[in-house]
Amino acid sequence: MKKYPYFPDGEGLSRRTADLTEQMRVIAYRYMGDNVPFPYTLRRMPEDFFRQEGAGTYVIDLQEKLGSGRDGYAFAAGLVHSHAETVIPVSLGCMSPCWIWLNGEQIYASTFRDETWLMPAHQLKVTLKKGDNILHILSRRTAAGFGCRISLPPIPVLSPLPGADGAAGWVWTDLLDKVTDDLLTGVFSALLSLSWNPGPEAGKTDSQSSHKEKSPEGSFIAWSKLTAPAGARVQAKIKAALPGTLFADGQPVCSFTAGETPVTLSGSFPMDLHLTGNAVLVLSEEGRAARLSQPVPVQGSKSVWLYADFEEPFDYDRYTSVTWTDWLGTRLFYEGAFSNIDWVKQGGNNFGSWNYPVGVTLQGLLRASELAN
Repeated sequence: MKKYPYFPDGEGLSRRTADLTEQMRVIAYRYMGDNVPFPYTLRRMPEDFFRQEGAGTYVIDLQEKLGSGRDGYAFAAGLVHSHAETVIPVSLGCMSPCWIWLNGEQIYASTFRDETWLMPAHQLKVTLKKGDNILHILSRRTAAGFGCRISLPPIPVLSPLPGADGAAGWVWTDLLDKVTDDLLTGVFSALLSLSWNPGPEAGKTDSQSSHKEKSPEGSFIAWSKLTAPAGARVQAKIKAALPGTLFADGQPVCSFTAGETPVTLSGSFPMDLHLTGNAVLVLSEEGRAARLSQPVPVQGSKSVWLYADFEEPFDYDRYTSVTWTDWLGTRLFYEGAFSNIDWVKQGGNNFGSWNYPVGVTLQGLLRASELAN
């Protein structure tokens, strides 16, 4: 590596250590430092969200949400988070007259030509500031349509409402008969007095005992996490509508029938709990030191139980990657970790950055290994 052409001779690892193991350790640590894989984010997304088409186009169809008619107005809004100030392309197509603001500045007002051309044909370049950016759209309902189509790079759109806590998806207001001047300032906070859908309270029910929550009907699997002091023996009851099995960290604890079944949980805490059938777990009064919590962090939801369709036999590893819903029945959205500075890298891996010297070093080691063999 001393004569490797991509580095000055004095920077070669052979000048620092002759030990091959130590050289590999340096390279490995540098690689991990520059290319730390980002974890995926799990977000709550309401079932009645505006759909996103395969090309990344959001269909903001307010007629679908608020009904058809000849007049009226509504706002739609979304939040985009950027890790740095950057310029993004935006494509627009109108179903009706539209006005758009980004961070309080009006960036678009439709024309007659725009309103008669449905496909996203109007191209904009907009600047996202570092941090949260709020995009809000005012649309007028007409006999022809109500809303717009907006194409963004593959970056998630979140609810901008206070208290939404990272829930995914656009939000929209109820139908307005008219729009007063105070709603046209471009300041999103001026719109918070309006009635928004879905409201920020959705998904906020928090309960340590799942019998206080609304669970799905039929057969399903429920997942939660139990935390307790070391050495504790947690007393609980299973209230079941259908027979099933309780699993702790993937191991069966007991089978139960319909009705109430007492159970004692002990071992290494925290532990993952899975209930099959149609059942809820209720902690006893003596178990106040114990608590149920989300099995994985879910932004926008406080439900301590997640639900999924169940198929026999139970496979602990499989149930880390199925489609889960929270207690309201809203699906959970797995968000990748693409950097929104340059959205897709080399086909879309889950690494935030790539260091060129590290890349050519690893390539050189592979080539050296081939020659050595």
